[in-house]
Amino acid sequence: MIEYFDLAFEGIDGSGKTTQAELLIKRLVEELMPVRFWHYTAKDNFWGNMIKACYSEDVPAPIRCVRQSRYFQETLYALSSRASYKKAKSGEGNVLIADRSIVTAYASHLDLLPFWFLDLVEISAVPRTVLFLDVEPEQAFERIENRKGRLCDENLGELINFKGAYERIMGSERPSTLRNTRFIRVDGQRDERIIADEIYGLVKHEVLK
Repeated sequence: MIEYFDLAFEGIDGSGKTTQAELLIKRLVEELMPVRFWHYTAKDNFWGNMIKACYSEDVPAPIRCVRQSRYFQETLYALSSRASYKKAKSGEGNVLIADRSIVTAYASHLDLLPFWFLDLVEISAVPRTVLFLDVEPEQAFERIENRKGRLCDENLGELINFKGAYERIMGSERPSTLRNTRFIRVDGQRDERIIADEIYGLVKHEVLK
């Protein structure tokens, strides 16, 4: 059974999802709005540490072989997001905002894993609204190129493919799970303060009205 939550930020790595989610939540909390943050890709749980160990750029050859399996990768990420969701749900507040969602799983594994498998392992929490931070892959890669702990699949080629998959998921190849999800595209290449102001206005007047 699908469980809907309020808002998820989506976009390729380096598009500013977590930054904008945190800026929005800070602003809403200052207005005394009870908000919970689902840090979907948090690596501070057991499964997150497994992801870091398996997908860092410098790992032994046996692990490199194991991580080639998309089924293995998706299962690890799904278990990590489930742990993060449980933590977020235990907090106070009736508004839930995430810095990724099941949309990421669909885009990450489009043409590589069947939707039925993604729906099976992912938690059935679907955003009512998605803010897609639209950034060109080259700019996004510049932002993450020197990021500490960057994973092996965070490279320019993967970012280009990732963005193309997002476009398909939001368009003609949308999974049935997302049939009631609204996608709003936001230009993520501007100054983060300008983006934050636009997002705040959208959320106050369209998402949480």
